[in-house]
Amino acid sequence: MNFINDLITDEDRKRFDFSVFKRAPDFVYKLSEPTIWTVDREAGVFLIWLGNQGPQADDEDRRKGVTYYSLWWNECNIECKLWRFDHAQNSITWKQDWISIPEKYLDRKQEVWGVLQEALIAYQLNGNSSFLFFGDPPVPELSEIKFDF
Repeated sequence: MNFINDLITDEDRKRFDFSVFKRAPDFVYKLSEPTIWTVDREAGVFLIWLGNQGPQADDEDRRKGVTYYSLWWNECNIECKLWRFDHAQNSITWKQDWISIPEKYLDRKQEVWGVLQEALIAYQLNGNSSFLFFGDPPVPELSEIKFDF
């Protein structure tokens, strides 16, 4: 797949209804309409950030970086709650808390995980929103990204 971090354009909004993305039950902040995504437009697959767990998260969860995402794959919304562990020297590890793979795709779980991993590699730490909005220098390449799923 050829994922890139990009702004969601008005044309993109005409092709896709972003209202299908809902706030996670333990996410306390209002979910605003996404403005950036990690997308492979040709394949019709994308990852959007839905937010971090709010103040009710215990200290360990905040340290782990509990974050919510939606992966749009095969015309299906796959919600994810992932932990991000930051390490020294530009290295991170992603672990799953849950990923809502629809029952009809459970036999393709490895494929879904592979697509999610590819999207997260492109997404890196923050989707490079500062670069997209303000022209700031790109986030340095990570030396290593590991997955525990």
